[in-house]
Amino acid sequence: MEPEIEPETALPPYMQEMIRKYDEYLQNQKNRSYEYGGLVSDNEDGEDGNLDWPWLKQHNVNEKCMLNGRITKGLADCATTLFDNKCCLKVDFKKHFVKKDTGVWGSIGKTLFQDIWQRAKASYRPVRFAIALPAHLHTGFDPISLRSRSEEEQYTITQQSVTSSVSFWRALGFRRIRCSEFFALAADPNHAANHMPKGADYDPPTIELATGPWPIHDALNYLGNTIIHIITPKKVKTLEWVLEKPWLKDLLLVRNHDLDTPKEKLLSILDFNRTVMESQGMVVGIFDDFKGFRPNSIDRIFKLRGNAAPTEGEQERAKYGCTCGECIAGFLSPRLALAVATQAGLDGDEMSMILDESHNLFLLCWPVKHLPPSKRSRLMEEPICRGFIRLFFLITNCHERKRLPTTTNIRAIMDSTNMDDLHAGSFLGANNGSMAHIFQSCSTGAIDEDRFIGNGQLNETYRDEIERLPECRNDREIKFAMKQHLRIESSDLDG
Repeated sequence: MEPEIEPETALPPYMQEMIRKYDEYLQNQKNRSYEYGGLVSDNEDGEDGNLDWPWLKQHNVNEKCMLNGRITKGLADCATTLFDNKCCLKVDFKKHFVKKDTGVWGSIGKTLFQDIWQRAKASYRPVRFAIALPAHLHTGFDPISLRSRSEEEQYTITQQSVTSSVSFWRALGFRRIRCSEFFALAADPNHAANHMPKGADYDPPTIELATGPWPIHDALNYLGNTIIHIITPKKVKTLEWVLEKPWLKDLLLVRNHDLDTPKEKLLSILDFNRTVMESQGMVVGIFDDFKGFRPNSIDRIFKLRGNAAPTEGEQERAKYGCTCGECIAGFLSPRLALAVATQAGLDGDEMSMILDESHNLFLLCWPVKHLPPSKRSRLMEEPICRGFIRLFFLITNCHERKRLPTTTNIRAIMDSTNMDDLHAGSFLGANNGSMAHIFQSCSTGAIDEDRFIGNGQLNETYRDEIERLPECRNDREIKFAMKQHLRIESSDLDG
């Protein structure tokens, strides 16, 4: 049973001083040059998902988790745990096989919070949600004594404290965000979470671990990890040896206290490392600089899948974190490929109509202005302009063939009897030309049309076609796809 909260009492002087300083802090934000904070909102389809940062367009989460130019670890941990780099609630919280939820997500402490909450809602930038992470406080424990205890004892003590903290925040009206460790309180009294009783809030289910005939089946650490959970992120050879033992293979299906199997735990660790890294106490976002998982990590993935001889395509998709099994070259997901190809077709149609009207206006088109000066100088003759436009339609042809629109693949599908194709080849052949700038231009347009970081026009127009395609972890990694395409093009030219 959750503890009852005592009636409100007058705040002691030192807390009144804290509130006064907080008021000054809010007032000072109006004149600050930096932006801070983040709020959770519901998107237009009623799905809990994106951060309500109006200034966030085309930026990563970590870029706005800053204070005085430094990324604050607390806010960065909140952002990177709950959201992907396009500010959408991570898919694992919504579609995990086991972690399924409802889908809505001391008196002095209560008085202090409510006072701050009312001030925040009435501030110059009214907040819509408050987010809390119930955590362990060392109150009542000697930190040195606590550190001297075993890891299991420390875990038990901290979990008891966290359980009490969860009860406190729930009593204030906070409800768990999906199946995460974070809780939120909505300012809107009509929000579904504000009508959910405390008893109906989501709690991780208790998993009864199956036992086996061998002692090792029952050898779990205090986090519920089996031997396979423990060795998977560390020792490839040891993992290989363990998996060769038929009586241990059933441990692949055992879930730990976080409800993850060994394979799910490994993928969760890899995905986190793909997102951020910590360096000298700072949290650094590496969303778009991802270059693929290391070979030993890929080996672990296939060993846990039981795939002893993966194909080249399977290895590429594992390397770049594909979750749909259909990413072109391992990183360009079906939905992202559709977005780029659609933008290429739209740009090609628009430039064709403008060129029919005026060559000077054509030179002002965004895809043309996106080119470096050495490339734009080639567009003084109309036939070469037609060839340049043709390259955009060839991107759509690559999409139909499920090929990556690289210079090599574009040349392979050119028709030697088509004059526009010949002029397109002439454009590419000049100055060591490649498709890199054209792909970048189409991808930038796709960002502008994106549902979460753009105006959403693509999703509104092609909703049915998009929903027929499988979802993938790489669907929103547009900037990563741009950099990876550029790396491939550079490699082809060097070769």
